[in-house]
Amino acid sequence: MLDEVLARLGPDATGYLLNCSASELEQGKPHTLTPQQRGALEFLHALEDVFAPSPFGEGAVDSRWTANLASPGCQGIDSLANEVRLHCGGELPKAPATFSELERTLADLALRVYPALLVKGKGTERESRPSFSVHNHDLSGPFQRMVITDTVLSEAFVHSGEDGSDQKCLVTPSLGGRRQLMGFADTLIWAGWKMAKAHDKAPDAGQLAKAAVSSLRVVREAISGKDVQIPVRIGVAGVLLPAGTASLEFPWGKVRRVDETDQIFIGTTPLKGSLARGNEDSEDLAIAYSGDLVLETTCSYTVKVVDSEQMQGIEFKSGPQQEIQRKFESIALGILLTSPEARPVVVRAWQSVLDPLIDGIPISWSEVDRNWQISPRRLTEEEVFSWQLWSARVQEFRIPEIGIAIRRALAATAYREAPEDALIDAVTGWENLVGTRANTVSSVTGALARLLTEQDGDVAMAKRKLANVYDARSRLVHGDPKTEDSVVRENSIDAVMTLLRALRKIFDTDRHLLDYSKSSERARILLDE
Repeated sequence: MLDEVLARLGPDATGYLLNCSASELEQGKPHTLTPQQRGALEFLHALEDVFAPSPFGEGAVDSRWTANLASPGCQGIDSLANEVRLHCGGELPKAPATFSELERTLADLALRVYPALLVKGKGTERESRPSFSVHNHDLSGPFQRMVITDTVLSEAFVHSGEDGSDQKCLVTPSLGGRRQLMGFADTLIWAGWKMAKAHDKAPDAGQLAKAAVSSLRVVREAISGKDVQIPVRIGVAGVLLPAGTASLEFPWGKVRRVDETDQIFIGTTPLKGSLARGNEDSEDLAIAYSGDLVLETTCSYTVKVVDSEQMQGIEFKSGPQQEIQRKFESIALGILLTSPEARPVVVRAWQSVLDPLIDGIPISWSEVDRNWQISPRRLTEEEVFSWQLWSARVQEFRIPEIGIAIRRALAATAYREAPEDALIDAVTGWENLVGTRANTVSSVTGALARLLTEQDGDVAMAKRKLANVYDARSRLVHGDPKTEDSVVRENSIDAVMTLLRALRKIFDTDRHLLDYSKSSERARILLDE
């Protein structure tokens, strides 16, 4: 009987019901059942006979199971699943007493449908989303009534008395989520489940309830106009941390090693395999295309209340995505500035923003296996410290007006396969830093020569070398057929190195240049004009 129940419910749900170890069930270890557990198995097996055959196909989750597990028990217990668990000697989860009545109702609903979330069909990792169980639960109605009488949430859900439809709905214009009252509880519980699994591979019922309530609070505070942040995770590919380092702290988040909680995101991407190469110490290194590190950070979150009929006219703002982009650019440029000569490169493998109003796992990813510029590299303790230092400087002192230079530096070092493209990127970055409308070549090369030449150095010679690189770029752009590949490659390396050195100086000893928003003003300061 145990095998049949396991095949239908999976080890997590079966372990919860029988109050035994899900991992032992999953590994097929022999398990001595108590009389109570055997009785529970007989009851569950009888349900299997009633439901069989499943109309949902091999390996699919049978929604009749999830609905019955979340339904009220025969002995007055809050759900059938918890009645079975109690019969097997398990404890029943309870919502914290500190919750408000609205929060406690949502938490109780989450606790009752928790077992249904654990159900997995045989031979599949697909999870069960018990929306039907939530919609039809006896707590769903009271929760909706509390929502429309709440001083904040009532503004978001104006209920029509004629046909029962919502006249208002929630929209997150920054990230695209949308929800109406009927599905609000289901959305919050599913968001709580994703959040709980992002912190624990096998969250318990209490973790689910707290995460669901946390999602409710985030939405409520966002509606009221408060400054709200939501979690963001970004897979980082290209480097490995030193053996004794588990994570790095940054002012806006932390970079840590990938762990099992990240599989909820990585598993939804096609990123497979790794890149292996030896280093100068004869150490064989391999980096995963899905990333060996994760950046944990946050982004601002806004929620708007709009008329249901006006949904098509909503414009989605890019502010939060730009905020995330800047944070990643800070660590990507920061690691480059630790050693421009060595060019340690990190790229974004995947990204997920945990918006409580979005269904599923919102995730985007890059084709890291097609990136020619990354190379396995294990950082030293000194490089790790320097990475933190330079990243913090970039994030704190950058101004929007040099964003092009930053992005072109990252493109040239991390994403460009052709040296021609890297050369054009780098010189464009020069112009963004110190470009002028008149006498562009002379002004740009002169300003950079002043910036990068040591006190006793030959500024004129440095300017001539930079002018040669600039000329190579111009001939390339205008299609000069005489440009040799070796010359392009050499000039590309020089151009990128110049851009990285300039950025390093600007974020270190010459930060006063960032007081000027125009590139021409920065050039004027350097040229003493």
